[in-house]
Amino acid sequence: MYTSVHTAVGTSIVMGTYAITKSELLAATVGGLLAFISHDAVDRLGETSYGDFKSFLKMELTLLALFVFSAAISGFWYLFIIGWIGGNAMDLVDKKGGLSILNKKKYPFTKIFRCHRRQPNITFNQDATYTAGFISGIVIVLIGLISI
Repeated sequence: MYTSVHTAVGTSIVMGTYAITKSELLAATVGGLLAFISHDAVDRLGETSYGDFKSFLKMELTLLALFVFSAAISGFWYLFIIGWIGGNAMDLVDKKGGLSILNKKKYPFTKIFRCHRRQPNITFNQDATYTAGFISGIVIVLIGLISI
């Protein structure tokens, strides 16, 4: 799945861990580890392209802006960042920090993590991919608002 979905799942796990434990340390460590592990499960869902590269940037940058806004208003921006990193870490490694998306020839994808060596169980069509992105944005904003 795209970054926005991994971000929503990872941040939900970290902030959920904080809500249960009231411990920032446990949220960062246990929640961060669970967010990392969640990447494999989320990659069982496959996305279809948003369209061209401009559409991809427009969607993902809009959702990233919502994430930054939500992190800032939450008062727990550092836990949001841990959720983002945890949820996206496998892609950050295998896609060389995103450079592979920009230039596949110069920075080829690796497949260190198993989730990148298998086909998704379900592949979304373009409408479902957009819907997953929109839902992810809503989830992030709600977490930010609830955390105030």
